[in-house]
Amino acid sequence: MISKEIVISWFKSLPGDGRIELICLLLDYCLSSEIRFIGTYLESAAQIDYFAFKTYESTANNPTDLSYLYLLDDAQVRRNLCLCLALLHSNNRQAAAVLYGNLNDFQPSSSLDPDVQAELALLFTMAANHPAFSFHQKHVLRSKLKVLRQTVTTSDLSEVNNN
Repeated sequence: MISKEIVISWFKSLPGDGRIELICLLLDYCLSSEIRFIGTYLESAAQIDYFAFKTYESTANNPTDLSYLYLLDDAQVRRNLCLCLALLHSNNRQAAAVLYGNLNDFQPSSSLDPDVQAELALLFTMAANHPAFSFHQKHVLRSKLKVLRQTVTTSDLSEVNNN
């Protein structure tokens, strides 16, 4: 049997998008009562930063404010989008539609810096798993995430071949 310490150590070493993807996958295998308990636990844990994020939560759920966050080449925009996705209400389809439009316009490139690739992978993973997005939107975002990851893999392979 694998020890909890090994699993936790491995989990901590994953990038942000990997942790989120794994948690979402694990939650898909939980029973309804387990999900409700985990929801209660998370709600309590989220109370710690409630007041610090209150202003950002208003922005994250305001489609007009979100419409200005479309330049994914800008590091501050990417970070703001990740925060907005973290604070976006699960039933806010209108704000999700604006975010989807911002993300859907992005075309991955093989010349992206590794830090930018990691931020984009986190951003697209969060969006592709967020309940405010429709099934179709999630499907498109997952496809873009797959292309982004393939672009990263392809650029990594070309660097190995050039060395």
